[in-house]
Amino acid sequence: MDDRVYTCEPSTPKLTMEGRAVELATYMIHDNNFVKLRDIGKLIDFGVIWDEAQRRVLIDSSKGYLEE
Repeated sequence: MDDRVYTCEPSTPKLTMEGRAVELATYMIHDNNFVKLRDIGKLIDFGVIWDEAQRRVLIDSSKGYLEE
């Protein structure tokens, strides 16, 4: 078990998609930028499903994004 403690702070990297600026909530954790998978799914339009029984995330590129 990792007992280290990291801070999580909002970050402001410049993100682009096909040459256009996009805004996504980004977070800096231990010198790395993180973005929510659901936000990327919504932007690009792919399915993001939480499987509670298996406790895993599924990505379905054959379906569009749906709000939970």
